[in-house]
Amino acid sequence: MPATLLHWIAGVGAAISIKISSSIDDVVWLAPFLTNNVSYFSRLKNISIYGIVCWVQTAIAMCIAYSGNKLVEMVTRNSKDAWSSEKILTVLAGSMLALYSIKLLHEWVTEAEEEPQDTKEDAGQENKYAKVSPSDLEGGGELTPGRNESRQLMSARNRPIESANAASEPRQRFVERQDHDRKLLDDKESAQTQTLFVIAFIGSLDDLTLFVPMLVGKGFPFMGSKPLAGMQFYLHALMIQLQLQLQQQLPSIIIIIIIITIIIISSIITIEIIIMMMMMIIIIIILTIAITVKVLHYGMTFLIEGSGKR
Repeated sequence: MPATLLHWIAGVGAAISIKISSSIDDVVWLAPFLTNNVSYFSRLKNISIYGIVCWVQTAIAMCIAYSGNKLVEMVTRNSKDAWSSEKILTVLAGSMLALYSIKLLHEWVTEAEEEPQDTKEDAGQENKYAKVSPSDLEGGGELTPGRNESRQLMSARNRPIESANAASEPRQRFVERQDHDRKLLDDKESAQTQTLFVIAFIGSLDDLTLFVPMLVGKGFPFMGSKPLAGMQFYLHALMIQLQLQLQQQLPSIIIIIIIITIIIISSIITIEIIIMMMMMIIIIIILTIAITVKVLHYGMTFLIEGSGKR
């Protein structure tokens, strides 16, 4: 029983170590989706999407590991020149990423072409009111003596109404601008959510080429692969939060050195028990630093707000 439990724990540690080593680049592209520039609700939604994608990827890896090669052999009829399931996944992931990159490039070019048109429309709205001709005014801006008195009287009567309308128009434009900006923000967050799902799913397809051989070769047990997605997702979130908080306190080169050290340690050590111990130590260190930074942040915020009220 202790040997079985130790083997299971070592398998979980190996799975987490392999996932962090192979998906450390997720910290780079996932960080913009969890920054303070995004609303709290959108951050929770992005975290949920990323977690679901991780679990789906793990489930797909299990299915391919136990039935993928047999399915390929059945389709290809045991042909000698047939591709393996790992090679098919690698080519499929690269092709899908290339196609999605072309789609993003097309959207960027389209948006760049639409921006000048929007600028022209805004300029047209600002220049909608014609300027007063210099020929209509003399000296201090008084009307010329040849004007009709009735026209001057009508102009004087309508002046307060025009002033009221002129005063209400800027506020109306301001409200319309706020509604327009709010709609643009909602559309942007919705587009970011769709982009996150596509990038997370397509970008992690190549990880299946690593999980499948490990599962087939019993590199880590079947039960050890189940908590893989949830654990690596949690560790990625911690590393992202830690990186965002330490950027104002530590140079970026130190953060890069820490990440590279974790990758080297995870790739060099192969003994299961040592992997488990090192991963536990890394997790404890990350948790301790994250909690310490949070406590210091809230403490400093409380002190600053208290001194400001005094």
